[in-house]
Amino acid sequence: MATWFTVRIKYQKEQAEGKIAKVTEGYLFDAITYGEVEQRVFAELASLIKQEFSIVNISKTQLSDVFYLENGEKWFKCKVTFVEFDEKTEKEKKVNQNMLIYALTVEDAYLKLSESLRDSGMKYFDIPSISETIIADVFPYEKEEPVLPQKKQMVEEADVIEEF
Repeated sequence: MATWFTVRIKYQKEQAEGKIAKVTEGYLFDAITYGEVEQRVFAELASLIKQEFSIVNISKTQLSDVFYLENGEKWFKCKVTFVEFDEKTEKEKKVNQNMLIYALTVEDAYLKLSESLRDSGMKYFDIPSISETIIADVFPYEKEEPVLPQKKQMVEEADVIEEF
């Protein structure tokens, strides 16, 4: 299961009218530790943000799933409620989960999330709230493939001596 961290950074950005303003943006990183998040922030954002920036805050974010779907503009946080049967108590209980989805509008987020949940086999759920987030981009954890040293194939010329 992924551990998500919301990172808020601050930097100076040139606006459309040419003015320079301080802006704060949020980014979401999947990582194991705070130290790893900090390293990845500088590695990932250095190519996106050309100006000097500083990390304002790093906080763990409880998300059960992140849906990156095509044709979106903003990240929306969705609270999804479903009923789960507890076998120990033999009772039904409501479970709330937060999910993130990339969409155009609140309505688009609702439709895309509903479709994605149905496609995954979930039939009975409710989406009581959807809100726009400050998240500008999401960086999932990408497992680095181990680099194996290539075997050097040495071709040696050998003199073949035939004995008679």
